[in-house]
Amino acid sequence: MTNRQAREYNFLIYRITTLFEFSFFSFLFLKIIHSKFVKTGIKVVCIPMMLYLIYDLFSLTSNNSFDSIPSGIVSLLFFIYCIFYFYERINDTTSPFLYNSPVFWVVVALIIYFAGTFFPFIYAQSHMKDDQFVSDYDLIHDTLYIIKNIIFGFAMLMKDQSVKSSYSVNRKK
Repeated sequence: MTNRQAREYNFLIYRITTLFEFSFFSFLFLKIIHSKFVKTGIKVVCIPMMLYLIYDLFSLTSNNSFDSIPSGIVSLLFFIYCIFYFYERINDTTSPFLYNSPVFWVVVALIIYFAGTFFPFIYAQSHMKDDQFVSDYDLIHDTLYIIKNIIFGFAMLMKDQSVKSSYSVNRKK
């Protein structure tokens, strides 16, 4: 099996990973974002995106190549989710030290990874046959993937020292 044949099988794995990644991180953002309007928006966007990712996974015409459209859309959506999360945290005056929360570091890792891989994902579909591009793509993607996982590890090891905001506590009427 040559490198190119192995890469073709990897594209199927990438698509499955994109589907699970989108599901998991969308659920995460539904849990950490408090705005009902944004949560509704995430749910509304999530359903057609999941259907598209499933369609893309089972699409027979493009299983042997990198499909940059789903990866680009997922990157853009997560980038938007991260911005909404940061917007809420900045407006929350009860928690002055954002960096004391592990969730903050998870979102930082996601924004670094998805902002850094957005354009390589977009260009990948038309340039994956060029060996120089594949080399550059692997370098960018793998470096950002390692950085993301290091920050995830840091987030898992830290103790949550953030102050609970007043609107995140379930109040009984």
